[in-house]
Amino acid sequence: MLKAFKQADVPTSTYYRTINLVSELRYETASKVSNAIEYLHKANEMREHAKKVGPSKRKNISIRSKFKA
Repeated sequence: MLKAFKQADVPTSTYYRTINLVSELRYETASKVSNAIEYLHKANEMREHAKKVGPSKRKNISIRSKFKA
């Protein structure tokens, strides 16, 4: 989860306040974190797939265009 907050450019203090139930997230912040989670998940899937396929069959595929900040 912390990686997602960092990926979304949300301060880590917001992360810690949220997990300790000190405050709630604004919708905009939650949306940023949600998008970051999706991005990290997709990047991890592609990394795992690239490991299975091997270096000879890899293509330059970017997932950045699927996610807008």
